[in-house]
Amino acid sequence: MTADIVLRAFAAFLTAAWQETSRALDQLEEASYLLDDWMQANWEILVEAVLLSRGTGFLEVYGDGADCHGTSSRVFRPEALPTHRIRCVAASGKQLWNLLTDGPLTDDEMTFWGFVRWEDGSYASTPLFNAVLLEGARNAVVGLDEIEFKLEKIS
Repeated sequence: MTADIVLRAFAAFLTAAWQETSRALDQLEEASYLLDDWMQANWEILVEAVLLSRGTGFLEVYGDGADCHGTSSRVFRPEALPTHRIRCVAASGKQLWNLLTDGPLTDDEMTFWGFVRWEDGSYASTPLFNAVLLEGARNAVVGLDEIEFKLEKIS
């Protein structure tokens, strides 16, 4: 499977499971940390394990990563260092447009941070996911329909 198919499936999974997961966690004081742990665990299972099967590498963390192992942001194999990252490139016939600045995005050093909802001029890390947050010299938010996800080895 391509990175694009796998990541779009992950966004669909997060959307489908979000309401029940957040409802269960809302009862706990550490709900926001546990939600990050839940997203990172599922990232490692549903994205990393599919794209980099049998320990052939490890992805950068999803979003803020997990907070269950002290110095590591990973859930499984906390000692593992990232060997690959997810890059977002313009989909065929599209131009990357930074919704935060309402201007074209030309920084090719931007890397995927996570899925977000863009609404009324701001973003949140909650469904319905219609955009992605990219990190680089400055953050950017790009519409989900404008991008294609690519797996890239970290050099």
